[in-house]
Amino acid sequence: MKRQSLKKVLPAFVFVLAIVASFAFKPAPNDVFNDVFIQRVNPTECDQIFTSLLTHCSINNWGQQCTYYELGIYHPAYSRAWGLLCLDELREPL
Repeated sequence: MKRQSLKKVLPAFVFVLAIVASFAFKPAPNDVFNDVFIQRVNPTECDQIFTSLLTHCSINNWGQQCTYYELGIYHPAYSRAWGLLCLDELREPL
């Protein structure tokens, strides 16, 4: 009796597991970004700027950090923000 119930339940379990795994292993988004974030005054103030000037910058590069020049000050550029903190530093190609 136990073996018969396993034969019926196991294919359904494998099917559900395959669906869950397809969402868990979703491919990473491409490296194209639309928003650029900068830190202006202090490290806990992350502001979004809209610019396409930093198209050569990427989070996967190993060169110098990309910066944004505003009012005589260079600000480090980031690809995303979490709350008030800037994450994923943008860098230039080597």
